[in-house]
Amino acid sequence: MNQKIIASIREYASAYDCFQQLQDLHPAHLPIGDQKTGVIGEFYAMLFARSVYSGCSVNFAHPTQPWDIEISGEQDILIQVKAVSAYSKTRIISPIFPGWDHLYLLSLDRALLPDGFWVVTDPNIFSGRESLRSQKMRSPVLPNGGSLHIPFGENRVAELHSLIAP
Repeated sequence: MNQKIIASIREYASAYDCFQQLQDLHPAHLPIGDQKTGVIGEFYAMLFARSVYSGCSVNFAHPTQPWDIEISGEQDILIQVKAVSAYSKTRIISPIFPGWDHLYLLSLDRALLPDGFWVVTDPNIFSGRESLRSQKMRSPVLPNGGSLHIPFGENRVAELHSLIAP
């Protein structure tokens, strides 16, 4: 069993290293960061944003910003992205901070492909709080699940999948 675990660690490390190199070499396609679920979620979010805002400048934000994607055009739009994979037993989302115009929420399956995608366009979900913590991502198999503070709305994963495998 130990050898199987070590082999799996090596495979993961190899994939992680490959991902890191892609991030370093192509920062316009993959954001900077070591939380690979979040990085993968931001990649999918960027595909969607570039499709929706094709006539605008769409870029990853500086890592110090509370949002992840910046859209510059007739109207500037800031997007915060949160992703949770099927490996998460709790489905708890990392803290959501104000300052965004749109919040993209992604649920990733075990192959790290989106199985849920929600776009929240009401930034007034904080009810006077500085951030939303310990919120749960909706599960695609439980359409009424997830935290009540988040107005998930329609699962738009089909739109996202059309961009991943046209």
